[in-house]
Amino acid sequence: MSSSTSPSTTPLAEYAEHLSNLVAIPSLSHKNHYFLGPIHNLDPTDFIIGETNRIPFRLANPNLGHWKNTFKSWSSLEKPTPDKSWTTWYQRISASKKTHWDEIGIGQALALTIANSAKDEPLMAAATYFWSNTINAFLFNQGPMTPTLIDIIMITGLDVTSSANPMSMNTKNQFDFKTKSIGGWSGYVAAYMGKGPVTPREHVAFLLMWLEKFLFCRSSCGPTTNWQFVAKALESNKQFPLGKILLGYLYQKLKNASAKIAVDSIVGAGGPWWLLQTWLNLVVMKVVNRPSITEAEFPRLEPIVEDDGEELTHCRCMSYGEYASTPADAGAKLSAELLKDWFCSFYEGFQKDARVWFLYEDSADLELPLDFRFEDINHERYQTSREVFTAAISPCILPVGIHQGRNIQVSYEFYHSISSARQLGLGQLPIGLFFADKIQCRGEISSTLMMDRLLNLQGPPLGSIDNIELAGFRSRNFDR
Repeated sequence: MSSSTSPSTTPLAEYAEHLSNLVAIPSLSHKNHYFLGPIHNLDPTDFIIGETNRIPFRLANPNLGHWKNTFKSWSSLEKPTPDKSWTTWYQRISASKKTHWDEIGIGQALALTIANSAKDEPLMAAATYFWSNTINAFLFNQGPMTPTLIDIIMITGLDVTSSANPMSMNTKNQFDFKTKSIGGWSGYVAAYMGKGPVTPREHVAFLLMWLEKFLFCRSSCGPTTNWQFVAKALESNKQFPLGKILLGYLYQKLKNASAKIAVDSIVGAGGPWWLLQTWLNLVVMKVVNRPSITEAEFPRLEPIVEDDGEELTHCRCMSYGEYASTPADAGAKLSAELLKDWFCSFYEGFQKDARVWFLYEDSADLELPLDFRFEDINHERYQTSREVFTAAISPCILPVGIHQGRNIQVSYEFYHSISSARQLGLGQLPIGLFFADKIQCRGEISSTLMMDRLLNLQGPPLGSIDNIELAGFRSRNFDR
């Protein structure tokens, strides 16, 4: 990342107008800096005013009543006996499947399950009042921000480049798992944790619990088989765009939450709120004065005892997901005072020296993710890093509703990368919505063929990003 990363101190720059149809639009003031395009409207004043007037807090006053039981499906670890413990099961399966997990890109995300992060309910609730359903971004005072595909790869390491159609993998379940009247998740672990070599059946059962309880956090708060076909695909080593799907589910959850708030109703339970909190912990890390990434610690799966007898229960963080999953405090229950404090912070804006746009300045100090490094984007030898970055800066479709179950509707969310250019180390231009005039927003998908056509929609041309230097800045047109 260039040293000129703070948009508050970087001079305004302009772009090559004749290349405004590209994703990466060259800056005229620095040959290796780029704006994030494509450009649709040079004067989006009316659009932004309209969107600002539609975000939740403009339609309903922040209210504790909106959040009754919303976070009850938070993926906290229970403390049962070892034969019913997720940690015991994780330890058993990882001993033989860690290499497999890393090959398909789920090892980093699975490791986060032992963090047992405490909920910061006021932080998540306050941010949601600023969510724009049209842009899929938070309209904070300092500017639009949103979880991006770069955040997904840095926090979880999940696949964000695969083009596989998830509906094509939605086949009849191979294994029959009992989930009702089994004693919740602890009973599920006791029933399906095996002994001896790990079988495909046990591995699928384990991955199913991870998907249901820890990754997507469905509202049922107990075992189902709704994600079994995904678990089977992962067990079979199939490429699966799990990172895109996770981000789509978070966008959908925030859309549903903001729609409920708009009519002064209760926000439903379930959804990957943990991902929102993890991302927000990075956004506010200078506000709450978190320890540096090299000083923060993450729980060890098993304590180790030093020669002097000291027991070590924690180790240095290996990823931003681990860093942001272990907040300095013990979380916070929702209260009127704390909700007001965070709401005012987002509404008034953080102090300039506490604002963070590019969240991953210290990524070189961490071992994970395994297959993406910012410093390798320009190296021909490391094609995966270039592919991940290209996916993160390009608008795309995020499938949602792909799991099985009653009353499930397959749909999609738009990924508008242009709303968060400075988070991606690029110049911010007026926000344009690439897909808005091409397909219906959040349409119903009734067949695998429809999803194929959707996922294969032609996006804007990338342009050249050879020798790119990441630096957050903005255009004069954005400041109108």
